Amino acid sequence: IPRGKPASHIHYFVVCTYYGYTMVIRLLAKAWECEKHDISRHHLRSEIACWQGDHLWWTVVSGLGLALFGLGMPLVLYGLLCAQKDPEQRWRKFGFLVDGYEPEMQYWECVMMLRKGVILLGFAVRLNFGPVAGSMYLMIVSVVFLCAHCAYSPFDNRGYFMLDKLEMSAQVAVLVSACVGAALELDQYVGAGEPILSRWAEVMLLLLLGASNVMVLLQFCWTQMRPWGRRRWLNSRRNSADRVGIILSQIF
Repeated sequence: IPRGKPASHIHYFVVCTYYGYTMVIRLLAKAWECEKHDISRHHLRSEIACWQGDHLWWTVVSGLGLALFGLGMPLVLYGLLCAQKDPEQRWRKFGFLVDGYEPEMQYWECVMMLRKGVILLGFAVRLNFGPVAGSMYLMIVSVVFLCAHCAYSPFDNRGYFMLDKLEMSAQVAVLVSACVGAALELDQYVGAGEPILSRWAEVMLLLLLGASNVMVLLQFCWTQMRPWGRRRWLNSRRNSADRVGIILSQIF
């Protein structure tokens, strides 16, 4: 919100939509979260039989809500951002939505919102179709958005492409997590219950999973500490140059 100006209804709408998006999508998707028992039953209330009676009606309502809200809100925000042709005015009006992006890619936060909603639907896929299907779903989603990020590189070039590199590392970590999860889950379903992967192979996969996430954390810490360390280094060089100048002036 521009400093010194009262917040308009558009500002309140943007803030509430952005921060409430994942919560609403998660609540709407709960109607689809069913597990296979004697019959398909709801994950949270096992007395409710899925895909029949009242539950079928609520899944239709939930599906309409997911389509309208899950796709509609990113499109509405995209329209609001595109309505502001001047990048500077767009930044002053929707600062937190466009900060950090290239001027021609300042709509990319709408894509990030859509990615959140698609990933949250993975809970329903996992419960309805099994852990392997859930991991494969997350893998496909990760590949699609990783390719989109590589194709457009939406973040600005501050800190030698710092934001693009950090986002790339985070998406690679998500993809590695999905691949490792799919491999471990698939190992339990192949071979008539006998695991194919050895214990060492499982340990190596888990180490790979941990290393990918630790690398993202370290890269994030590096991006935060690098400017501070660079300032200290420049100050030390400046002080050293001043001391050398004083010594030379005393000699000559």
